[in-house]
Amino acid sequence: MRAGVESDSEGHLVVFDGKVKLAGTLLVAFDRAPGMPSDPAVSGSVIFRPDARSRLRLPRAVGAFYYGEATRIELDADLAKILQKLIGPQRASQVLNGSMPTYMMAATVTISDFRTSVECGARSFEARLIDVSASKPSVTASSESTMSSC
Repeated sequence: MRAGVESDSEGHLVVFDGKVKLAGTLLVAFDRAPGMPSDPAVSGSVIFRPDARSRLRLPRAVGAFYYGEATRIELDADLAKILQKLIGPQRASQVLNGSMPTYMMAATVTISDFRTSVECGARSFEARLIDVSASKPSVTASSESTMSSC
């Protein structure tokens, strides 16, 4: 990844140029509580948690201003399309119409437009998803919600 190609004057947003392939855990977090009635139009987030080796390939925030490494990257991606690609249309439909709020799987992703920003007193990391593949053919459901806000 190349140094920031875009940033604001205060350093609250920095965007990096280039593509990078990472291994880790892909998390699809729906905006629904455990046991909530299914709604196929429910929204959610696609989050990637790079493993320790992959984190070394990413820029790291240093200094005193909300420093740290990217342990959680929110991906610009369509969660239904990602699920269909990783687990097939039939299983994806079951997941989308299910009641569990979180599904995780080992995956490899290729990302671009990696960016970091500071809002609500915390640093966040985001990227555009270019490609994804499952590392293992398993899916894990969790009854714990990963929803977060300021």
